[in-house]
Amino acid sequence: MAGDLALSNHAYEEAEIHFQRVRNAKESQPVDAETAAALFGFGRAQTAIREWYQFPEALSSLRRAFDYYVDVGDVARALTVAEYPIHPVVGRRIGVADLVASALTLVSPDSSEAAQLLPRYGLALALETMDYDGAMEVFGRALTFAQDHGDVALEMRASAADANFFFMRFQDSLENGRRAIELGERVDDLPT
Repeated sequence: MAGDLALSNHAYEEAEIHFQRVRNAKESQPVDAETAAALFGFGRAQTAIREWYQFPEALSSLRRAFDYYVDVGDVARALTVAEYPIHPVVGRRIGVADLVASALTLVSPDSSEAAQLLPRYGLALALETMDYDGAMEVFGRALTFAQDHGDVALEMRASAADANFFFMRFQDSLENGRRAIELGERVDDLPT
């Protein structure tokens, strides 16, 4: 509880300490609900305070929490872990693409849950694996779902502007970024 409170107050270093204590106290035991919650909290704290080259440790914690939730059949919590916004690292496979790909196997491919994961997966494919064509296909699926269902926030996330930029498709990046800004005026979704 102390770690979660610290996270909510943006006291990430303090949160990391609290979650690490739980991890240390339970390190010789099998993962249970309390450990999984601490792993998820630890991963979130680490991504807030660590450098990009330290993200694999954070992803390892998130993956262990995700796997626990999958094993006990708690798909909602597993998806929450997979949806946590860690920005992929260009050219380094830190695990975001693999985590989100695993989460996509838990839901129906044409569901809202899948559609919400697709922009994260597209960006991870583009940046971690350098698979631009695969990423554009994934972003396209998310965009189609968003437009078919009137989901403006999802349409913003599916803009692919970041991926276009990293692949030096600057005109596409500019156009998609401008479209996302226009959509932003229609939705109250600050994180997006």
